[in-house]
Amino acid sequence: MKINIQKNKFLKAIENNLKIVDHASMTIELRCLLFDVRLNKIIIKSSNGEISIQNEYELDGINNKADSTGVFLVSAKQIKGVLNRTDENVEITVVKGNIKISSNSYISDFATIDSTNFPDINFTLSSNYFKLGSHDFFKALKNVGYIALNNPSREEIALNVVRIDCKDKKLEFLSSDRKRIAHETIDIDYDHVFDLSFHYKTLKDLLSLNYEKEINFYPGSFEAKILTGKMVVTAKIVTLATINLSQNNPFTQEFHSFIKIDKSELLDLIDKVTVFTDSMTKKIRLKTSRKNNEAFLKLETYIDDAGNSEASTNNIIFEGPEFTALYNANYVKEAMSPFGETVHLFFAPNNGPLMIRSDEYPTNKQLIASIKDH
Repeated sequence: MKINIQKNKFLKAIENNLKIVDHASMTIELRCLLFDVRLNKIIIKSSNGEISIQNEYELDGINNKADSTGVFLVSAKQIKGVLNRTDENVEITVVKGNIKISSNSYISDFATIDSTNFPDINFTLSSNYFKLGSHDFFKALKNVGYIALNNPSREEIALNVVRIDCKDKKLEFLSSDRKRIAHETIDIDYDHVFDLSFHYKTLKDLLSLNYEKEINFYPGSFEAKILTGKMVVTAKIVTLATINLSQNNPFTQEFHSFIKIDKSELLDLIDKVTVFTDSMTKKIRLKTSRKNNEAFLKLETYIDDAGNSEASTNNIIFEGPEFTALYNANYVKEAMSPFGETVHLFFAPNNGPLMIRSDEYPTNKQLIASIKDH
């Protein structure tokens, strides 16, 4: 079997397939790309066991063509490395367990791998799907999923997921580690009800891929599928109980104090007072006061053998009773990442949780539990 391709176009076609390959896998097939050659296209498949991709490379019969059909499996790392060294016009010859890749100035040949045990993945798409913009969908996954991505739990898988609920023509994204909750919604034109959860490793792979402007999303009981252009992505679903706000929604509790502040100024204050604190905990005390009809927000930290650090600002809008509360500085900084220039801070009574929102991005809200001050 002889195939002619254009290198740069071909590398772009297999780019997403390469991103999910697990080069450290003990299963050799998961370190490979499967090529199913037809006369009018090449179907490319890859999988890491949790997420799988099928893509297509068109054969125009001129610069991109095949003289026959066939299937072969090769090391992903090897074929990428070889193609990076070739000229633009490449000829691939596959004969009896061997592959030869050649161009005007470069030739390489190596063995193919038996494709018998390559995972049998079902890429067939059902009629149950909805359309939405890829930017909005993956932005919501990132803005909520950072909790699982940044601090995966070793003890509880349920804390390492992002949950997606669909009802009333809305997608609701949720993630929590019991110390904080991230939540975002997207309006969609889809009447069905479902809920599913992605493990943080699957989420990481999904966020790494390149997508067209619009995607089709296919929910399922054990896996979800995404169609974008000619690429089909299938991702396994975590089938266990995860966070659910339908019974007890902490975002609806009473918040008695409110602060509006520039995001950059709050981040600067946090950095100033946490420069000597432990990188993992970074406890900060937020304290408000009023003097001569002017409101102040003070941030304080204290660490043994280092003393006290504090910084304050009066560049705020403050409503409600004065308060003092202690929070994890890293959590506050991470929670503000989805928002634009201004953030709204809502404080629950009795040293309760902090909710962060923004008028610029009203579909996202973040909740952070306070730290008990001993």
